[in-house]
Amino acid sequence: MRSRYEWIIAEKIGESGNVGNKQRKAAIAARGLCKMAGKPLAWSSPTSAYRKVASLLYEAMTGKVDQLERACEWVAEMDTDAK
Repeated sequence: MRSRYEWIIAEKIGESGNVGNKQRKAAIAARGLCKMAGKPLAWSSPTSAYRKVASLLYEAMTGKVDQLERACEWVAEMDTDAK
């Protein structure tokens, strides 16, 4: 079983290949802020508070503008409270 787990980790099974570490961190931080503010994790709308906050955090971290749809979707799906 250990070798199977190591293979799953090495192959990053279940992770989106289009989501970078900084994007994911911005989406996770945005999730926390939105939960504190009582805002839904509406990842599919580019005008949602969640996507806007994640994008602003990512821009502050990297200086690059990104809508972070995939990262926000990934984080929202990992959050059992969002479902």
